[in-house]
Formats: sequence, C-alpha cells, structure tokens
Amino acid sequence: MTIKSIIALANKDTVFSNFLNIRLLNEKASDYGLVFSNQIHILPGLKTVRIYGTYEDLTRIQIDETLEKPKYQEGDSTVKAMNDQKPALQNRFKDQVKQLDIFLLGNDSVRALKKK
Repeated sequence: MTIKSIIALANKDTVFSNFLNIRLLNEKASDYGLVFSNQIHILPGLKTVRIYGTYEDLTRIQIDETLEKPKYQEGDSTVKAMNDQKPALQNRFKDQVKQLDIFLLGNDSVRALKKK
C-alpha cells in the first residue's frame, strides 16, 4: 500500500480502486448477467459502501443458456405408468382441497371460540 492509501484509510476516506479490484468485480458481475454501473456511494466517516449493478438484456442471456430438454418416448414403461396415474392423483388432490376448504370455512375461528 502506498502512503496516500494508508492516509486515506486512516481518515476512513479512500478511493474505490484502492481496496477493490475493478476488473475482477466486472468479471464476477458478468458471470451473473450484471453490468457494473459505476454508481458507488462511499460515505465519509462510515464503513458503508453501496455498489449498484444493473441487469443486461436477460431475455437474450436466457435464450442463449436454455438447454434442450430430453424428450421422453411414450413407449417407456415408467412414463406411461405415470401418465396413467395422473388423472387419479388429480382427482384425489381436488377432493383433498375441497375437504380442506370445508374444514377451514365451516369451523369457527379461534376468536369466535374464545368469545363463546
């Protein structure tokens, strides 16, 4: 560290590039689709640094990274068995939701029970 950076750190004021590697910050931000927008807030006398990043065009990034999903053949026995069970499980789920609604709406609330 240089004498200037030591003095700046002693006064709790510093230049951003003295304690963060800007190039590394840009590389890490680009891995997540962020662009370093250089909106930096350093509050003198406090240990607070706020760094703002902005998203790039996410639709372009997501289209590039989408992978083809494997297509299952209908002849596969496990897929066929699961497809056969699907309607029965959906009906069972609907029945359970109906019973839950009846229970929740049919019973008095805790407040109503306390008042009785």
